[in-house]
This record gives sequence, C-alpha cells and structure tokens, in this order.
Amino acid sequence: MYVLTLAETLGEKGVHVAALTIGGVIARGDIHRSLAAQPGLLDAFGTLDPDDIAAAAWELHRERDRHEVVFDGA
Repeated sequence: MYVLTLAETLGEKGVHVAALTIGGVIARGDIHRSLAAQPGLLDAFGTLDPDDIAAAAWELHRERDRHEVVFDGA
C-alpha cells in the first residue's frame, strides 16, 4: 500500500503520513441526499457518519500511531 511506503520513507524525516479510506456514502452530504430521494437506491450503499470520519481524521493527526483508517459502509 502506497501510504505505508510513503510513511516509512518520510517518517525518518519526522513527517507523519496517513490516509482515510472512505467506502460508502457520507450522510448529510449532497450525494447522500440525491440517493435518498430515490426509493431503494441508498440501500445499495453503506452510509457513513461524517462525525466519525472527522473524529478519525483528528485522531490520526493527534496520535500519529496509525497510517490508515478504513470506513466501509457495506
């Protein structure tokens, strides 16, 4: 995975590298509203809470103990 290679290379220089992988539709967003307006269409995708994503991003920044967080809406 590219993020791990990059983290290993840049970690020696004091740079923390991390990635958020988002595999679903983010609730309260434009795409979520569009899909929700069509009966049954949103059921095909997982819905993710944007507050959870924001908390994970902040934790990645603050803790610097991981290089990836995966959100899978399925």
